[in-house]
Amino acid sequence: MSDTTTTTSFIGLWATLITCISEFVYELVVFEILLTVLGFVVGLGISFRTSSAYERYVDGRKFWAQLSQTSRDLARHIWIHVDERHEADAQLGKADLLGKVTALNLILAFAVALKHRLRFEPYAQYEDLEQLVAHLSTFAGDAFHPESSELKPKTK
Repeated sequence: MSDTTTTTSFIGLWATLITCISEFVYELVVFEILLTVLGFVVGLGISFRTSSAYERYVDGRKFWAQLSQTSRDLARHIWIHVDERHEADAQLGKADLLGKVTALNLILAFAVALKHRLRFEPYAQYEDLEQLVAHLSTFAGDAFHPESSELKPKTK
């Protein structure tokens, strides 16, 4: 059984017990003003919780839009302002073009990695992220293997 089913069943049994006690054993009396005040307080609490959740949602959307816009601007600046040295040497030109494309892929990879980090998804084994960073030989190469997250003794 799930936690929701267990909780709902417990609350239902509790309400049934209170109703049976009130009907058959001892009549429970609740003042009307108490229900009014309690309803008002609960309404304020729910309203505050809903509005703060919506504010967090709006802030998240605002920050994600800002990240998208800044990433696009940075990619545009790199693509336009970084020179390719095709005139000097064809190999240098190819290397510069590859460097520009790699930089653009890393900008995109940052946004995708941030998305996975915010969802509490570790490592880089996702279709949308792996193709952007799998070719890189970096110190973060262990991020591709969950079993490598265990502490390894350092060798000298």
